Amino acid sequence: MKLKHIRVKKYKLMRLYLAKYEAYKQKGSTSFISDSVLDRLEIGLKKVLFIIYQYHIYNRRILFIGLPHSTDKKFLDVLSKSNHIFVPRFGWKRGLLGNRDSLSKKSLNFSSLKKLFNIKDNPHLIVILNEEKLSNIIPECQKLYIPVIYFGSVNEELEGLTYLVEGSFVNRKIKNFFQFLIYSILKKQKLGKDLSKSIRKKVK
Repeated sequence: MKLKHIRVKKYKLMRLYLAKYEAYKQKGSTSFISDSVLDRLEIGLKKVLFIIYQYHIYNRRILFIGLPHSTDKKFLDVLSKSNHIFVPRFGWKRGLLGNRDSLSKKSLNFSSLKKLFNIKDNPHLIVILNEEKLSNIIPECQKLYIPVIYFGSVNEELEGLTYLVEGSFVNRKIKNFFQFLIYSILKKQKLGKDLSKSIRKKVK
């Protein structure tokens, strides 16, 4: 009974945050909240969070673009140990994935960009939050066949998004909640390489 109560509480908490901070609203929309809209948003959010979780535990590198900045030591420790890459939304440069030779290390002002620049292999998954200039990123990912998860509003028709959770994630409270969800995933222990390989073979 206790376990069931905890699960129900977590379920209600996510729905409460999505409703309270109006994450269901699309840009320019004045629509009122409805169960169907919340259902769509909640189901979509849970689906992509599970995908991120799968990539994480199976030792696949994820590139996060636009994850809210944090000064929390526990959160920062989890990020540094995760082996994933975190880039601020205003720091992206064209060519970081597909044409690094055209970029100079001196032009990279963020340590996260330098880390991405120095990694030989491209990330296996890209997660983007609230990026207005998607056209600067998506085509590059599409050419390299890298799946992309996007949280936010879309102002233009754009091919190449693998998963879209469309909503308003600009409120500081909802961004903090999103940050907490990502933290909860990344602090999970990854599978060992041997176990990961054996599971993938069974799946095949």
